[in-house]
Amino acid sequence: MTTDARDLATDAHLIAKSDLVLENFSARGMKAIGIDYERLREINPRIIYCSMAGFGHRGPYKNYVAYGPMQESQAGIVNLTGWPDGQPSRVGTSYPDAAGGVSAAFRLLARFVTPGVQVRDSGSIWGRLSHQSRLPIPP
Repeated sequence: MTTDARDLATDAHLIAKSDLVLENFSARGMKAIGIDYERLREINPRIIYCSMAGFGHRGPYKNYVAYGPMQESQAGIVNLTGWPDGQPSRVGTSYPDAAGGVSAAFRLLARFVTPGVQVRDSGSIWGRLSHQSRLPIPP
């Protein structure tokens, strides 16, 4: 999506035909290009909107961009890896990025089988924290 007027018309055409919009910007991202939730609903009242803003749409960190390695540290995942007497260590893959996608996929699937419109704000870091309990904890 872009702010070019011709491309915005194309975006509006696609949105009108779409079932859902999934995005992974900070809270200011969609508003900056002129297609926030309110605008999406004007174009298509049936649209399902899933935002994976790393820090949600409220609070002091809402405009921060979130990356998996940074969120590993903020969620405390790095304290579960590495050697017992050593420093915290990153997970082998960018675990928070995948966990956020899986969490969004489950939320969208649940929305398709649940009637009514729901707007919830839960930053993707909370999805990472919910997965933290499933990680193996070293002795």
